[in-house]
Amino acid sequence: MSKKFIFIIFILLGCAIFVGGQTLPIKIKNYLDKTYAGWKLTSIADGCYSEFANSVIAGDFNGDKKRDYAVKFIKGRKGYILAFLERKTSYANHILESMSATEVKNTGLSIAKRGEEYPIGGEYPDYKLGRLKNDAPLIGTCESHAYHYVYRNGNLIEISTVKND
Repeated sequence: MSKKFIFIIFILLGCAIFVGGQTLPIKIKNYLDKTYAGWKLTSIADGCYSEFANSVIAGDFNGDKKRDYAVKFIKGRKGYILAFLERKTSYANHILESMSATEVKNTGLSIAKRGEEYPIGGEYPDYKLGRLKNDAPLIGTCESHAYHYVYRNGNLIEISTVKND
């Protein structure tokens, strides 16, 4: 192997490690470039557990066996978390969160996997547990609570607030 080839491999591996191996499909990237020109991924989640320090997560949010994504990013002074559900030739986007860039840096993004339990109604210890039917974006405001977005009737809706007060 040539030194040039080895150098290129190390650069590519370094890039993959730098972004945590998180890549976006070109159709999602193109949508963000067009709709949120100048957007930048952010995995900053001040005060959160390490599993919330993601800028991109992937899973099957609606149970159709296709790869869906949630993306946390900043555009100017605004911060967003969007979900993209894969369709036949495109992605349907859903705005999960829209806030200031400062707030999004205090908000974590993770994934809850199909079959995991989540609290239903009430606060600890009074809540009951449900089981996720599909993977779900899990968003936490680091200092106080976390919530899931589950797919119901064509939309991702917020459920189960877990407070850490």
